[in-house]
Amino acid sequence: MKKLTPKVLAFTALAALSLSTAHSISISPIIDTPTNAPALDNISNTFSHGVLVVPGGGPENEQAWSQVITNQEDWKTLFGTHLAVMTFAVGHAPVLPVIDFEKYQIVSGGFGAKPSSGYSLVVNTVSETDTNIVFDMFEISPGEECINMPVISYPSATIFIKKTDKPFQFNVRKVTESCLLR
Repeated sequence: MKKLTPKVLAFTALAALSLSTAHSISISPIIDTPTNAPALDNISNTFSHGVLVVPGGGPENEQAWSQVITNQEDWKTLFGTHLAVMTFAVGHAPVLPVIDFEKYQIVSGGFGAKPSSGYSLVVNTVSETDTNIVFDMFEISPGEECINMPVISYPSATIFIKKTDKPFQFNVRKVTESCLLR
């Protein structure tokens, strides 16, 4: 199995999961039928995935969703989903990142509506097997003791990967963040 290492663009999975000393997390077993990716045997067989930041987080879909984007027009639509209703200082509006769709494709998705703030989705690793592309992800939920904004949230993630025709397998670990002080 080739293991794809995260490439720093906007943030890394480690930065997204790094919590202050006042927080702890508990991780549930992986959903689906995972196999832990072995250590890299040959660094030359490695390729990266990059994290893309979509203004506003992406579509506000009530149900879980995913989308594979293979052209500039669809990427512009996803990126601009919230721009029309957002306000930015003059000269500070986000600029659409240029993606070479001859070499890459975008994978975006979310878990649907959540009852408050404090939820997030993090792509930890992307691995390639002989038959598919495996996404290992964390679905992070706030613990019962956490104080969150009483707003509907739509956790999502958007990454780009090397263009492929292989099917995707998503392995999701549920993570609960504890907000109690120690």
